[in-house]
Amino acid sequence: MKIYRLATLAELTPERVVELGTDELGAEHIGIRYQTLSPKERAHVAKSSKGREEIVFIVKGALKATVEQSNFPVSAGESFYSENEIVLENCSDTEAAFLTAIANGQGSESVKRNSNAGGDDVPSPAPPNNDQCAPAADATTVTTEEEKAEFTISEEGGD
Repeated sequence: MKIYRLATLAELTPERVVELGTDELGAEHIGIRYQTLSPKERAHVAKSSKGREEIVFIVKGALKATVEQSNFPVSAGESFYSENEIVLENCSDTEAAFLTAIANGQGSESVKRNSNAGGDDVPSPAPPNNDQCAPAADATTVTTEEEKAEFTISEEGGD
């Protein structure tokens, strides 16, 4: 078993991103990316596509996730999946971090490690911009009870 200190490894790169893929894990179809965002910084999260799926888990901080023209607040302990491209913005005054779990199915390329030097797998974070956390004119925040609902997954005791 190997233990990866993702936060430490990410700090060693200019982009503050570390991706573990097939080379590091010895796995064919899974990978993980850890990324930090400074205050007012944003990042594009690749959308899931045929044969490749990504789920994002917020490790620390609070972010605004923009999917198409809708904004969603997400914070530590929350996770989400989208078939559309996601833009994460750190609108707070403290650092935020998130994990992206990557699964490649049959017929897709294996998860390859990003060189952490601006490769294709992980876009470099956008530079800070004072107005980037302002809501877009055409963006909406979903506030219906259905979208706010939380789901608890539990296992019932058996015989």
